[in-house]
Amino acid sequence: MEEKTYSVKNRHNAYTFFSWLGVIVAVAGYLLGGVPKAVLPWIGFALVALAVVYRIVFVRCPYCGNHLTESKHIPNKCPECHKELG
Repeated sequence: MEEKTYSVKNRHNAYTFFSWLGVIVAVAGYLLGGVPKAVLPWIGFALVALAVVYRIVFVRCPYCGNHLTESKHIPNKCPECHKELG
């Protein structure tokens, strides 16, 4: 059976993108007046919360399943099994 591999760094980049997108949407909603002021901050908060859940669930070593959420940056090797991460 072929071993499943994926890019952990790409998943971390997706997490970072959606976190910042949520912050930008929330701040834009706060700065705008009218209806967006009531809705956009909540949408931004939801994006950040979903990004955090995404990181906890999907940013892990493809070989041993170790969570790689202890630091801001993804290491080149898994701290647990010491295999190269892509």
